[in-house]
Amino acid sequence: MSEEMYNDLQRVAEDYRFKNVCEVCTTLLGLFLKQVHRAADKPAEEETDEETIREMFAGFETWEPTPQPGHAPRIRRPRRVKM
Repeated sequence: MSEEMYNDLQRVAEDYRFKNVCEVCTTLLGLFLKQVHRAADKPAEEETDEETIREMFAGFETWEPTPQPGHAPRIRRPRRVKM
């Protein structure tokens, strides 16, 4: 892995609140393997590449990273003024 790629992955980890680059890579490999298994379960003629890509991105539209313990977003509320 090049230094540039590693730095890009670090930025992704920070932006999407992953613990580290390893967790980003593990998540991406898991998604890749899920697609490989789905493709192996279906006959090749049943689905075109375009349909596969559309389905894959449709699944990503609703995906949100789960905050890790200790990395939850802080909610800032204005202070109440005592009267």
